[in-house]
Amino acid sequence: MGFSHTFNWPADPNVRDVYVTGSFDNWSKSSPMVQNVDGSWTVSIPLPDEKITYKFVVNDNWVVDPKAKKEVDASGIENNVLDPKELVSTQGSGSVGFIPESGGIPIVSGKAAGETNSKDVGSASKDTQFSEPEVRAAVMPQPANIHEPFLNTPGIVLPASANEINEFQQVPDTEP
Repeated sequence: MGFSHTFNWPADPNVRDVYVTGSFDNWSKSSPMVQNVDGSWTVSIPLPDEKITYKFVVNDNWVVDPKAKKEVDASGIENNVLDPKELVSTQGSGSVGFIPESGGIPIVSGKAAGETNSKDVGSASKDTQFSEPEVRAAVMPQPANIHEPFLNTPGIVLPASANEINEFQQVPDTEP
């Protein structure tokens, strides 16, 4: 495919789930969105280099994004639209999308050993050895005071030994 787009839906406390669907998945509602810490919803999807029509499915209601470009199709149905120039190229990055839950770590695709073009994979012989996907880990930077809000607050008290736990002092016989 070589292109991707990040779809966004705004935060709303009444929203349980959000999907994005459209011409890229044959309107099959196959792309669930991930809720971010701020309550908004996001998903990055690999897309073909063509005009994309799409809608959001919010709490099982099919809706358009009022802030995004829209058009009415031949059946009179309003959809959101993405032109090819609005898509982000993933060529050369090896990435086909991002994992929102991980802070945006890219999904990295593998390729057959010795292969240079993913279109040739379908014509590979039975003897072709495939390599494992290349996985790159990234450590997300954290502020130095990340644990500060939890200091000096009530929490779980761990006893120094099991002898300090009253429930372990006398264990009743549970056999009849």
